[in-house]
Amino acid sequence: MGIEEFLLDRDRKEGRAEGIEKGIEEGLEKGMKKAAIEMKKNGIDLALIANITGLTVEEIEKLS
Repeated sequence: MGIEEFLLDRDRKEGRAEGIEKGIEEGLEKGMKKAAIEMKKNGIDLALIANITGLTVEEIEKLS
C-alpha cells in the first residue's frame, strides 16, 4: 500500500466515523423531540420537559 492509498483509506475511515457520529446525534435529538411531544400531550410542565430533554422551552412550544 502506497502513501496515497493509505491517506485515502484513512480519510474514508474518518469520514465514516464522522457520519456515524452525526447520525447518532440526529437520532438522539429526534428521540428527545418525540418524547417531548408525548410529555407535552400529557400536560407536563414545559420547563420540566426542557430540563429532562435538554430542549429549550421555545423548541418544545413549536413541537406538535
